[in-house]
Amino acid sequence: MQLKLIDKDYPVIGPAKSKNFLYHLSDNYMRFWLKYYYYNESEIEENAENVVDSVLADYENYIGRYVFEGICKNAFSKLTGFKYSKIGRWWSGEEEIDLVAINESNNEICFAECKWRNKKTSLSELQKLIEKAKKVVWRNNNRKEYFVFFSCSGFDNGAKEFAARNRIKIFELKDIEKALYQAMAVD
Repeated sequence: MQLKLIDKDYPVIGPAKSKNFLYHLSDNYMRFWLKYYYYNESEIEENAENVVDSVLADYENYIGRYVFEGICKNAFSKLTGFKYSKIGRWWSGEEEIDLVAINESNNEICFAECKWRNKKTSLSELQKLIEKAKKVVWRNNNRKEYFVFFSCSGFDNGAKEFAARNRIKIFELKDIEKALYQAMAVD
């Protein structure tokens, strides 16, 4: 931790000194190297094609979890306009939400999922986010909820219609890219 190679990740809602934390590698290069090279070093020397196939089979999951979620977090306020005092992941048991942003001063909470995959996001995935949000314990009787969905491959028609009817903000890769380029131009 002193070398800034690893961090402790706490759920955005809950005490920061609790035992409910995960360690994660801070550096994308180090994370990739340890996940795919270090554990497969002897296999690479013997049969590199097998390792390449296994890396490619898992690569979408890796990019989604470790890279795309970070990109969405960086673009979050630029795209949504949501003002937050805290933002991060939330988990409890087997349930997880990629991003939860809270504004403690006005009791607002925003739930977001980030999907990096080679297929359009469906209506059922938007509905799952709404169901998972009900399990988040934070000012439940006095909060205003918002929902956001990021998808690199877009949304099917059912998801688009549901999002429009339920005021769920949805963003595709081109929206995220545009927001980040605009932010870089301002900086």
